[in-house]
Amino acid sequence: MFLKKYDIKLIVISLPSPRRIISLSKGQSQKNYENSILLIKENQNEKLYFFLDPIIELSDQYKKNNFDRKSIILPVDSHYNKSTNDILANLLGQLIYKLD
Repeated sequence: MFLKKYDIKLIVISLPSPRRIISLSKGQSQKNYENSILLIKENQNEKLYFFLDPIIELSDQYKKNNFDRKSIILPVDSHYNKSTNDILANLLGQLIYKLD
């Protein structure tokens, strides 16, 4: 209903690789990604799509939890865990709240 009300066709959430989150947390350059994401955001048409990049929030989560991999992904594989999914859901909720 909300998307139809504002004629929004798509909300894109970038799901960065856990390795990219860990690299950013350790201060490694993300310049190539940053340039690509900036280009995507600059070309978004607010009636066509919105783009969310949660890398900063996920990196902060990782650092806040003493650089423990399990704070962002499951211990058995590289799937996101509940904490990460909560962060993604909150970011999406903030975007929708801001639009409404």
